[in-house]
Amino acid sequence: MNQFFALMRAGHAAAVTATVRQVLGREPRTVEGFLGEELGALAVAA
Repeated sequence: MNQFFALMRAGHAAAVTATVRQVLGREPRTVEGFLGEELGALAVAA
């Protein structure tokens, strides 16, 4: 698991593809955007 995160930190997971757009029909979200939305929803539910 640590190796996976080290690869991400080093930028090896930074490739951009059209897969999200093709499969979901929308633009991909950033990790920051996703976490902000999810954490915000959790705060409202609590």
